Amino acid sequence: MIETNKYILNVIKNLKTIVFLNKDDASLVLSDNEQYFSGFSLFDKKARSLPSDEGKIQNFYAEQSLNWDDWVINKILAIFEGITYKMENYTISFPDEIKLILTTDKDEGHAAYCLQDAIILSQEKANYPSRDLESLYF
Repeated sequence: MIETNKYILNVIKNLKTIVFLNKDDASLVLSDNEQYFSGFSLFDKKARSLPSDEGKIQNFYAEQSLNWDDWVINKILAIFEGITYKMENYTISFPDEIKLILTTDKDEGHAAYCLQDAIILSQEKANYPSRDLESLYF
């Protein structure tokens, strides 16, 4: 099993830790969100090509997680370091830990999104050049 990568950041005020979850840990986060799944309308399910049964939806989301490549982790850490100056004038309360999850692109139609204290990034977006990827974070 690939270990979860945890980075302590001192670059962004009030942001302590970024955790790049491995496939197994990310699967647990993605599937443990009954409130999110129960809010899906029939249209939401059809638009996402999801099964109608909520349990199957949870399984589908759990199956979308991937392990991070080191080069992508390094690129994202550099982006966080690079946006520090943009964040200096803001007082933002961050959770003690922000989780980053990599997915197959099938969960939300290639979209990057947030779920509780996690940022979910599709494989397609993770492969963007750094300058394009930065706009997702700031």
